Amino acid sequence: MIDSTCFLAQQELAFRGHDESDSSVNKGNYVELIYLMAQRDELLKTHLATSTIFTGLSGDIQNDLIQSISNVLLKQIENEIRDTPFVAIIMDETTDIVSKSQLSTVLRYINTIDGYEVVERFLGFTDVSEDRSAKALSEHVFSFISKYACEEKLIAQTYDGAAVMSGQHNGLQSLVRSKYENAIFVHCYAHKLNLVIKQSVEYIKDCKIFFSTLSGLSSFFSKSTKRVHALDNVVKKRFPSVASTRWNYNSRLIEMMVEHKLDVINLMESIIENAQNWDSETLSSAKRYVEILQSFDFNFFLKLFSIILPQATIIFEILQKKIFDISYCSKKIDDFIVYLNTVRSSFDDIWSQLEIINNEIQPQIHRSKRQRFNQVSGDPKTNYRRLFFEIIDVIINKTKERFSNLNQLQFFALLDFKKFSLYANDFSINLFNSLKQLYGKYFDLPKLRSELSVVYSTEEFQKPNVHDLLIYLKTTNLDENLPQATKLISLILTIPATSASAERSFSALKRIKNSSRNSQEQNRLSSLSMLSIEKKLLVGLKKKSTFHDEVIKAFLTKNRRIDLIYK
Repeated sequence: MIDSTCFLAQQELAFRGHDESDSSVNKGNYVELIYLMAQRDELLKTHLATSTIFTGLSGDIQNDLIQSISNVLLKQIENEIRDTPFVAIIMDETTDIVSKSQLSTVLRYINTIDGYEVVERFLGFTDVSEDRSAKALSEHVFSFISKYACEEKLIAQTYDGAAVMSGQHNGLQSLVRSKYENAIFVHCYAHKLNLVIKQSVEYIKDCKIFFSTLSGLSSFFSKSTKRVHALDNVVKKRFPSVASTRWNYNSRLIEMMVEHKLDVINLMESIIENAQNWDSETLSSAKRYVEILQSFDFNFFLKLFSIILPQATIIFEILQKKIFDISYCSKKIDDFIVYLNTVRSSFDDIWSQLEIINNEIQPQIHRSKRQRFNQVSGDPKTNYRRLFFEIIDVIINKTKERFSNLNQLQFFALLDFKKFSLYANDFSINLFNSLKQLYGKYFDLPKLRSELSVVYSTEEFQKPNVHDLLIYLKTTNLDENLPQATKLISLILTIPATSASAERSFSALKRIKNSSRNSQEQNRLSSLSMLSIEKKLLVGLKKKSTFHDEVIKAFLTKNRRIDLIYK
């Protein structure tokens, strides 16, 4: 029964059936699975045939088994937190299928029990529909921190940019830090980068028009099965969907147009040439899109954003990976700014490529260029250069603006491997004081400085990233000789860069609580989500010989009446 519960929860399958009576041909996945297993297990078969008190098939028993297994996982998480030096909390909120506000809570830390892996453990969903104020959410945070006894270990909190979360005076992060002064707030990097692109595009009217055209193309085909069929036959690739809140998704549209623009133009021209086969709306839209796709404006923006957005998308993907520490992610943001500056200096090369591209599409492209500047004096190239620089500069400035608070984390540079040789000869007091100001109470600072001097002057400590350095210290037992440096590495690795783990839990929520499974109560929903999201942890625990005994103990603790009956 425990194994059946684990299987259904891991696969995110429904447990209950619409009709579970004896005459039903489908009593639900749980009951049917138990009877299937009974065909090969005589003890289980006998139990089901003869038991009059406890068959283990009722809905209440199913709920208790789900809860008991979830409790075993939570107990393991509690044990991991007990042995880790630092903890960070990550939270995000979404609306489920029945319009309840579900708050996802995740803790990030170094799992010192099993391989010193950076983990982000999902703790459950909480229904906060009744009160989503910062004060109510702060009480939620306080209860979790108290439950897992990590008051002194809480060193960071990461949420999105909503005012109730990030407000400097009355927001959640402010209330949490008033109680846990070392819990610095890290605005999710992925959200910030998304806002950079979104606000930069909306700031410049021509960019906004360009992306509206792209999304319009996607909608044009998705609204008609006949259009989709034509797209499949001619272009042989469909337009990817986009989301207004995920600007990195537009990179897929850009890639689609760069690769298949000529095919799309041919399809539009085919629609025009065979007007008798299409409705008036399709025909008029096709004529308009042919003109747009051949315009110099469209190709200018397509070329520029085909250079910028893929790089931003790579950073988005990096930010989604929990293994990367915030110092690595910060370095990638800096690299993005450097990349944009490089693009800024390459206008002449890009212009030459645009001339070639547009001549291939439209021999009289210069007429299109003149059209844009009918009311603008000066050389078209000069005006496009001005627009080009404006777009790049806006993105650079907004990136710097959004990530300006990285100065509070400048102590991360204490473990910048490229500067080890420099630090060996000239120890950075400013970076050291940055650590002292924020987290000085956690360290023996004189000893840490001495250990860092050893690290800087020893070549064997040069690693690709701080996580690899932590693994090296642990596997060679050098962490015992360099305890303060090891603690600094753990601190840096624990501070999250994004709230991606909390957001990923929403995908499981949508699969577990859907239109046909929308009436389950909150504890069951949270426990099922736990078993699905933390399936890797569950699989690991199932390999332990004591797993089933631990679940049975948790189950009997919850069901004292059954325990007494069997005694």
